Amino acid sequence: MHEFIHNISNTIDSQFKISKSNDSITIEEKENTDGCKKVTIILNRKNVFSFNLDLKRNRSTNFRTFQFFNPSTSGISMINDGILAIVEDNNIIFLLFELKSNSFDFKDIRKKMKNAEYFCCYIIDIINEHFSKNYKRENLIFKSILVTTNTSKTTTIGKKKISFTKKGKIEKFASVPCNREYRIEAFI
Repeated sequence: MHEFIHNISNTIDSQFKISKSNDSITIEEKENTDGCKKVTIILNRKNVFSFNLDLKRNRSTNFRTFQFFNPSTSGISMINDGILAIVEDNNIIFLLFELKSNSFDFKDIRKKMKNAEYFCCYIIDIINEHFSKNYKRENLIFKSILVTTNTSKTTTIGKKKISFTKKGKIEKFASVPCNREYRIEAFI
């Protein structure tokens, strides 16, 4: 398991990586001038890899994250704002972040989070094939985190450890306040 971060780092193109800065990473919503702009995750470990497939800076007018999907099919190309991969106790934990301000449709959040899960499973299969690994699906843990300015939708205000519950088709879901810093241990 210790080589997983190295393998995923060699799989995802560098233009999609979220850079570490002073032992933290920041997931940002650059187009949102009001409301939910960012969440910062304080890291105390090196075995973390973060990426964002929804980076607007990478897009030309014709760029789509999943170019092989038909964009007229509702929700098929949706992706969340950031993904962190962590190796912990022989498991690979994927933290899936979506930043939203006051109003949002949970159905869209669910689609983004499930699309991210499916994409991560695809990445695992690619790594297994091309790096001769055997990462198993039963060792994958997905945690979906909605980061929002809408405090009526948050589930873990003021807690040091984030509690995850099942919400619809999402097995581990939590909603936390936006524009704050969190220690990575709060999500593990």
